[in-house]
Amino acid sequence: MLPTYYPNGKWLAFIRVLPRRGRGREIFVVSPTGGRPRRLTFDSEYINGVTWSSDSREIVFSSPRDRAQGAVWRIPVSGGTPRPLSAALRNASFPSISRQGKQMAFIDSWSDSNLYLRAGPGFPPAGMPWQLGAPLGVALSTRTGHSPVFSPDGERFASISDRTGSNQVWISQRDGSDAIPVNVIGNQSASSPG
Repeated sequence: MLPTYYPNGKWLAFIRVLPRRGRGREIFVVSPTGGRPRRLTFDSEYINGVTWSSDSREIVFSSPRDRAQGAVWRIPVSGGTPRPLSAALRNASFPSISRQGKQMAFIDSWSDSNLYLRAGPGFPPAGMPWQLGAPLGVALSTRTGHSPVFSPDGERFASISDRTGSNQVWISQRDGSDAIPVNVIGNQSASSPG
């Protein structure tokens, strides 16, 4: 998927989704006339866009493998370890580099979802309308928050947030106060349901 030609047309780079690896993807290069593809990456990370560097010595690709270092990476066509291109490109995907190498186009996207609490008298009898108060913002940030779950006593809740750059489980009081992270999920993506 997402093939891209080497500037002189002699090679083609593409992403392959690996079976039984979930979202794991790898970068390969192959001659457009056929032959055995050569694998460049070996870490089963999510990859969503590849392009050639202007000098054709590297493949540049986007991957959320470590957002603290950025989402755009480079790897020599001869193979090796992926290296970050720039920490400033945290949300970049689907890069494209101009032939002269002086410009790079990419998609910059991010999600800002927040958690709210609405309180009321509880579940109404069947057929009765809900009677809930106004929504109260309890986990507001400029990043993603999702998957809230109440503690057994209903006084606290846990949720997933990437407000610090990595997905983490956060616990706070019911009103959102005293929020603290309890673990780092790191490079894994904690996806919201549905």
